[in-house]
Amino acid sequence: MGRPCHGNIPEGGRFARPRPPQTESRILLDSERVFVHHGEHMFGRILIVAAAAVFLWATLARSSDASGPEGHYVVRPADTLWSIAARSYSDPREGVYELRERNDLQGTMIVPGQVLILP
Repeated sequence: MGRPCHGNIPEGGRFARPRPPQTESRILLDSERVFVHHGEHMFGRILIVAAAAVFLWATLARSSDASGPEGHYVVRPADTLWSIAARSYSDPREGVYELRERNDLQGTMIVPGQVLILP
């Protein structure tokens, strides 16, 4: 003999709940719920992206003193700190001071063949 049929009970023995027909208003309601759920986590995502951007900026940022790679100058006969500084500075006094500081010079004496680091 076959199984008895008891209304909405399928062969698996579980009750099948009838689904309401999908209408346009039901779809809009579902999409609004998903949007609200997505929006709740948006602040956290923005915060994570901002933190990552700050970390990368701090890691990869370069010095902002507009300095390029160090230059080197080999002193020639008849060169003076003044003549070397006059090539790069509008005020050679500033250039002489920076050359002395950068190269740890005690005075203004330089010799041919000496290598100076240009600031």
